[in-house]
Amino acid sequence: MTTKLVSLVLVLISTAVHAQSGPCPDGIGATKGDDPKLSIKTPSKWNILICGSKENSFSTDVYSEFDLYGNLGSKVIKLPFQATAVDDYAIKKSKSGAILSELALIDSEWLPLFTREVRCAKNGCTVGRKRCANQKPKKKPKSAHALLEFYRKDASKNTSTGQATDESEIAIVLAAALGGEKEAIDAFEKNPGFRLDGASAEQYEYGKRTLKQLKSMKCKL
Repeated sequence: MTTKLVSLVLVLISTAVHAQSGPCPDGIGATKGDDPKLSIKTPSKWNILICGSKENSFSTDVYSEFDLYGNLGSKVIKLPFQATAVDDYAIKKSKSGAILSELALIDSEWLPLFTREVRCAKNGCTVGRKRCANQKPKKKPKSAHALLEFYRKDASKNTSTGQATDESEIAIVLAAALGGEKEAIDAFEKNPGFRLDGASAEQYEYGKRTLKQLKSMKCKL
């Protein structure tokens, strides 16, 4: 076997081993053997692993579609938490674990809506209950009035064309709702004429669920 061929074989073996060397199991946004997008060491010697998707958006590291694990040595234990594709989180280290902040994008600003704390002790890690972040956007979101007026007046026309409402339009209305605009909040209680399909339906349901949670928890908008 030539030197070049031996080198190529060694590189391929090394690559194959590395591809399966990560601690992440199969999950919503990761495959078994993946490295975590974030690993947080805690004083209890447990690590918190975030296995899923991460991107940098508007100067913020945003995590979505991920599972959460406690890791000690070779032990990897799934924690009772999962973020879906429509969920966005910022994650930072805390004294005994990590703070997970659920985010909403409002006019290029990531606004925390809810927080959860993950605490790790000698016997493992636990996920705390959801709490209100009670933060307001730095600037008032763009009004959704004109967009909602269009759908109210042209609902039948929009439906007959067979063209679904774009998810970006739902996002504009949700941003206005999170900014406290009553007309936008009402749009998630009674559909003003959106034709929902696929991504827009998912975004609408997310907005509906989020506003309902904010209301039931008496969070400030």
